Amino acid sequence: MKRLLGYGLLVSCAYLVFLIIQFPAAQLYAWLQSRAAAPVVQLYQLDGTLWNGRAAAATVGKTHVDAPAWTFRPRALLLGRLEYGLSGRLARAPVSAVVGRGLGAPFYADDIRLALPLNEALRFVDLHDIGLTGQFRVEIGHLEISAGKIAALEATLSIADAAFAPPVNVALGGAAMRLESSGEIIKGILKDNGGPLQADGVLIYQPSGEYQLTIGLSARDPNDVQLRQALRFLGTPNAAGKVSLSRRGRIDLQAYF
Repeated sequence: MKRLLGYGLLVSCAYLVFLIIQFPAAQLYAWLQSRAAAPVVQLYQLDGTLWNGRAAAATVGKTHVDAPAWTFRPRALLLGRLEYGLSGRLARAPVSAVVGRGLGAPFYADDIRLALPLNEALRFVDLHDIGLTGQFRVEIGHLEISAGKIAALEATLSIADAAFAPPVNVALGGAAMRLESSGEIIKGILKDNGGPLQADGVLIYQPSGEYQLTIGLSARDPNDVQLRQALRFLGTPNAAGKVSLSRRGRIDLQAYF
């Protein structure tokens, strides 16, 4: 009898979830907006249901996303989690992720994939005016947010086919930075891939939201006069021909979660 009651409760809960996620997304969103003091997420021109839907655009904090779409992932319910697959366009580049939350567990995001022009990505650290071409990729295997702070992170940021744009036309190569959480601090180590540009650097992200990025750049071949001259656009080289860049800022995650 107890097993029968358990199955009945499970079926009832599943049916209740089915009814909820079939509810029109636009109606639920309007109801939530009318009761939210300062909503973090703004959606425009919603269509579909909580199970499967889309919008013309969305703003999350200060970030604008075009054509956001969502798909409910029912298998996660077996693990006690509410999970969605998300997609959209950020800075005209496609982005996708799996996001969710369990009972009493922090918000998480897995399999985040984003690729966009390098010059667009550099705007986040105030370097968008240096005339670089190439591709910037973000691959986040796992991210947890708790109380507006990063609780866990496994990610890789990479640059491919970087070069100074015309009229300079100097190839730089690529580099990658592996990000990992150590306690409450996020640390990233930058290494080049052996191309013409020799690069190293460190990123430190504090729980307060403050970050510091330090990068050193030099020509791998000291006789590469063209690259050495191009690096002067970024800063004054030291006696060894190395240009150092340093950026400080703040990313307040509480404005997004």
